Amino acid sequence: MGKNPIGGAEFSTLIYKTEGKSLDTRGLFISVNGYSESAIKGLNGKGELRFVCIDGAHLMRCLDVTQSFKTILEAVWRHAGETGDAYLDISRFTK
Repeated sequence: MGKNPIGGAEFSTLIYKTEGKSLDTRGLFISVNGYSESAIKGLNGKGELRFVCIDGAHLMRCLDVTQSFKTILEAVWRHAGETGDAYLDISRFTK
């Protein structure tokens, strides 16, 4: 596993797996080391958003006793629904 943020090519498998499924199918892409800016911009321009992206900072925030994985994931999906962005930087996360 590399230490660099991933690029957009890594999304292709999840895009393929979610296409053709029912409309309520959702995916979650986790990259401990984050994403390149171009990867997220490219994903946001792909049409219907079928999955969201989180990174190691999101996972670390789950260790905070006041925030659960469920709470963070709900916020990421809410952000995606409101903005069309697949990624919500944890620094912009509010409860």
